[in-house]
Amino acid sequence: ESLSLWRNHLPRIKEAGKIDYLEQDVRYFYASTNPHEEQTSRQILSDLNAAGLRAEWVNGDTAREIEPRLSDSITGGTLHRDCIQMDPKLFMQALANAAKTEGVTILHQNQATGMNLTDGRVSGVTLEDGSILQCSSVVLATGAWTKKIMSEWLGYDLPVEPHGLQKVHISLDIGTPLKCAVRWNSVNIVSRKDGLVHAGSKYDPAGFNSKPSEETRDWLLAQVAEIMPGFQPSDVETIAAFAASTPNRIPLVGHLPGSGTSGYNSKPDDQRRETHVDTPQPLSTSNTALDHIAPQSSDFTKYRKAYTYGGLRAIWDCFRTNFVIKIRR
Repeated sequence: ESLSLWRNHLPRIKEAGKIDYLEQDVRYFYASTNPHEEQTSRQILSDLNAAGLRAEWVNGDTAREIEPRLSDSITGGTLHRDCIQMDPKLFMQALANAAKTEGVTILHQNQATGMNLTDGRVSGVTLEDGSILQCSSVVLATGAWTKKIMSEWLGYDLPVEPHGLQKVHISLDIGTPLKCAVRWNSVNIVSRKDGLVHAGSKYDPAGFNSKPSEETRDWLLAQVAEIMPGFQPSDVETIAAFAASTPNRIPLVGHLPGSGTSGYNSKPDDQRRETHVDTPQPLSTSNTALDHIAPQSSDFTKYRKAYTYGGLRAIWDCFRTNFVIKIRR
């Protein structure tokens, strides 16, 4: 359901957004070189098939027929055929342009500074120029800053922290693009349509202070060289970024404790509480690449489907109802 929504909406976003965000269908190979890795890869295969996605088991020889640069140490792996890869920055620019064609107003250089509440419900958003946007609901798309925003604006301390990540973009002056994306030892290796190869991401505990490092660069390149010894990079750029993370990477779903069913309540400093939501099972703890779509486990698939479906539906509902989208720069 999630994947079909992406496929249905992407052509419309590209046409209305008038930006090529370099999307492409990608085959994703979850490589294994030992019995433990094979067990993990077969579990991924089971989860993908259970989600109705196209995936199959291939042996090492078949994998090397698909991508000859793969290591002889690979004994087999899961080949997933239902992945889409794109440039995330270009996609967001296209999405913003598409939103404008649907009547959405996008405000630049006017940062949101607070949220107005009336009888425990959202009634507006205050901007730094002092103006107030009247509204009955707000979507906080603040990622790693969610804890700070929720704490300062609503008095709730959500356990959302910055998850520092480092990756490399590799140039290939000589050689053809990879015939499939590869995941091994928590590293994703993906050819992009702009000619670069993404390899990452490695967790960086520095969070907001994450910076590119030679140590991480060398580690990532070592993983690429081990699983793809025939891969010869000509230039490497190390990139640091961060995403939002929750304890055990479990989504926080539902109403905030004490908020009832009618909205979020603001609490004074001395009444703040730690907020948590019980979820039956944790998600997979393996990282996913920042610029591709590929589920890691049945739990991840289940929750990602809910988030992606709800997210896309909300985006297009916003287009139709002339919501105001704030872009922070």
